Amino acid sequence: MFMKCQIKFRHAIILALALLLTACEKSLYVMHINDVYRINGVEEGEKGSFARLRTLRSELEEDHEVLMLHGGDFLFPSLESRITDGAHMIKVMNLLDGSDLRDERFLVTMGNHEFDQDGADEAHILQARIDESQFDWLNGNVVWKLEAGKPLISAKNLKPYVTRMVGGIKVGVFGLTINSKLPGYAETIDPDYIARAQVMSKHLRASGHDVVIALTHLRMSDDVKVLIAAGEDGPDIIFGGHEHNRQCAAVGNRLVVKADADARTAAVAKISLRTSGNVKTTFRYVPLDGDIGKDAAMLAELKNIGAEFDVDFCRKSRMPEGCLEVELGKTNVVLEGEELKIRKHETNLGNFIADQALVAYPDAQISFLNSGAIRLNQDIAAGAVLRERHLREIFQYPGVLYEIEITGETLQKVVDHAVEDWPGNGWWLQISGFRYSHYPDAQGDKARQLQILEAGVYRDVLSDEKIRAVTNGYLLAYPRKSDQDGYVMLNASQIVGPIPEKAPTMVAQTRLAIALMDEGIAPALEGRIPCVGKSCRDVAESSCTQFETLELSFN
Repeated sequence: MFMKCQIKFRHAIILALALLLTACEKSLYVMHINDVYRINGVEEGEKGSFARLRTLRSELEEDHEVLMLHGGDFLFPSLESRITDGAHMIKVMNLLDGSDLRDERFLVTMGNHEFDQDGADEAHILQARIDESQFDWLNGNVVWKLEAGKPLISAKNLKPYVTRMVGGIKVGVFGLTINSKLPGYAETIDPDYIARAQVMSKHLRASGHDVVIALTHLRMSDDVKVLIAAGEDGPDIIFGGHEHNRQCAAVGNRLVVKADADARTAAVAKISLRTSGNVKTTFRYVPLDGDIGKDAAMLAELKNIGAEFDVDFCRKSRMPEGCLEVELGKTNVVLEGEELKIRKHETNLGNFIADQALVAYPDAQISFLNSGAIRLNQDIAAGAVLRERHLREIFQYPGVLYEIEITGETLQKVVDHAVEDWPGNGWWLQISGFRYSHYPDAQGDKARQLQILEAGVYRDVLSDEKIRAVTNGYLLAYPRKSDQDGYVMLNASQIVGPIPEKAPTMVAQTRLAIALMDEGIAPALEGRIPCVGKSCRDVAESSCTQFETLELSFN
């Protein structure tokens, strides 16, 4: 009897100690978004929207101390940014705290699209956006050019890292940006992300920070390399951007977390500091859909911005008032433009656009376009009227088309790159006039059976044969320098003959094709990029499953 009482007493002590230790834990909450281009969301506003972001943040802040993060890509590209140079985005981001005061708990890093206006004489555009911001920008690896001894970009709210006290925890946050695009006003973007992460993480820990967060705009593979190589000298967690689909990777107890583009989801994480000094993280993805209401004040501001933009766009484009609502035609089938599809597989919208690119040059044999040039990020319902607004939302860039001549060997290199780091990247191709098979689970070559269409029949591509292809200037780094989405095997010297003064564009070609089809368009899937393997059907299992357990309740 005495033994039983002794055991029960021990259990009670252990339970009491556990409860005491739990009570002594400190926790902060993080709300994270990345790659948000549309202030009103997608799917006719049914998903995403800054009005829902404001609601989610305010509801989280009723019960928790919250740090809000943005993993970059927001100034460009968007339909509105053609007129505003991103000023509209800063306006709504300033309101995410529900006030017009400085927002100490909202931090952003720079994405590659913050540098879309990349001329040496365009530094003032980025500078103006930073100056207008009521939040801090984190830049840990971009070195700005100097003019008269001063950086071309500088501001009090532009810092390599910051300190914040949230939930009783001293947290340090630093930023890193991908070096894929070097604007004319930057000297360099240091690609040694690992070294930068180690230096800043060590400094923050040495100065007494309990938790170190990296806010990055890098490829997922680079984020993971940072965690692996930096180890305990690196950040406790990375909140990232660049890819457009939610992703998570775990390296031990350290995480990389990214949300869906255009705020289809937000990642919400609880970071707890245990009495031992160890950091524990749990998180979940919160869909920003009809279950979360739209904040009334933010919604009113979004409507005002939209109305002003519509008028300005038509006026500056020298088009009639209401130009964006002009009917171009209709679609008889669902057009698949949502990025989780168009950056992963062949889609009927991608086929339609690639077909029209091929039509632009009668003697061309094939065409290929990076999916990042097709930026609708939503499907269009069957029977929908296609309007000028749809067209402008699809093509956020001019999309000038050129005919090039390449070898079969080069085309193989093109498709090999297209399937790298699959899925979810903008360099995934939509194609016409040829096909290849994709083996995502293979250990070796993943793009195989490359064939070209001739007289209605596919034949194997020879490595030394000459092929006429149509693609967009971005992949050729022409006429402006670009990162080419990694297609370094392509260049402007491959352009056939004299470069036309007014080369065709994806916008014009697609508009014409829609107008010519009186009965409506109905593009189909044709097996241009057949996918072979389990991953074609199933989303790869996340290595973070055990961490995706955070429980939340909303009003």
